[in-house]
Amino acid sequence: MNPGDWALLSESFYEAMVWSAAERSGLWARLRNGCAEEVLILEGFDGVILEATLRLMAWWGWIRRDPASGLWYQHAKPANAPLARLAASQAKDWASLGERLHPGAKEPSDLAWEDQARLRDRSYELAHWICTVLGDVQGQRWLDVGAGPGVVGQTLSRSGAYVTLADRPLIAKQWNRLDPHLEAWGGDVFQTFPEGLFDGILLARFIESFSPQQVGQLFERCHRHLAPKGRLVVAGYFDGPGSGPRLFDLHVKLERRLGRVYSMTDIERLGHLANFRSGEPITDPVSGYSALILTVASQPPDNGSDEPNGPYGGDEREKLTHLRSVGG
Repeated sequence: MNPGDWALLSESFYEAMVWSAAERSGLWARLRNGCAEEVLILEGFDGVILEATLRLMAWWGWIRRDPASGLWYQHAKPANAPLARLAASQAKDWASLGERLHPGAKEPSDLAWEDQARLRDRSYELAHWICTVLGDVQGQRWLDVGAGPGVVGQTLSRSGAYVTLADRPLIAKQWNRLDPHLEAWGGDVFQTFPEGLFDGILLARFIESFSPQQVGQLFERCHRHLAPKGRLVVAGYFDGPGSGPRLFDLHVKLERRLGRVYSMTDIERLGHLANFRSGEPITDPVSGYSALILTVASQPPDNGSDEPNGPYGGDEREKLTHLRSVGG
């Protein structure tokens, strides 16, 4: 998940889209007299997207789950929320939610776009907040894994850090090459890694696309490439209270079926297995982002985990591309 992939609009937009999907897919009608999640899956609902959708609807108070029977019931029909205009890339995902829930969903008939939308690109908020959390990085060497458009890494470099932006070769070639503190690196970090030791490695909205096994492997690789007292910073939305993490969870599953939003406990456990010490989680009350800073504890054992186990399961090998310095 790249930092530029997630833009949070006004909550009324998502309420309208989820409500439309629940009606058109028949989900809302099925919950009138109560229904088990397993039965809905047997009826053709997508289990992965259904679970995230039910969780979000329950948070909004639309539905409730009876603890005795385990059935989901209608609770309170939401107020009619107007739709907002948004970027076409997200509109496609969210507008197709009904069909993704159930292939027999009806076509939307009464959806109207408003001219005024409150589009808040969280990438820039995240970038500035991370720099505040990290403090003085002057002269330090940092690696931004899954840098995407490079917003976070470029902001970090303007604070005086020497930053290596790492992502797939096709993405890495698109970065702006103006900052002498930036270096572009293209490749698959699950199969190879930028050379040298780093004072810090940043995983900003990245691990959601991968399984716990892959994340654990990545943590071990990061440990081997961190200098003594180096920091591994995992930042993004994590499982917890509020609609933000639940919306992000559904967005991740629409983007990548096997994606997931990790909890702080998950990250701490995976970090501990890779011989990291974890500090206190930090949460920004404005944007809802959180960060967990892991520090090097000891050298992880060589357990053979460097064997390729990347996001393509070893079926698709990307050629390593080391691009010249951005300023070069």
